[in-house]
Amino acid sequence: MIPVSPDKSPAPAPADLIVWPEAPNDFFERTPEFRAAISNLAHTSGAAVIVGDLGADPDPAAPNGYDLYNSAILSAPTVARRPV
Repeated sequence: MIPVSPDKSPAPAPADLIVWPEAPNDFFERTPEFRAAISNLAHTSGAAVIVGDLGADPDPAAPNGYDLYNSAILSAPTVARRPV
């Protein structure tokens, strides 16, 4: 039996990896809510998740007091995938 979506088209195969590349956003890798949301996505989808985000390190010499840089976060699912 082939699983189908509500519109009767074949359902996509489960993903092993979700990639959300760098995009204009204000997601900081150290924000607990952001980390929890990415972890929840990995857990509920059963797929690893890689998300482009922003990193910031304190730097008293920088005009704004911190160095801002591109970063990424990886979250792995915490449950085993179900067989398809």
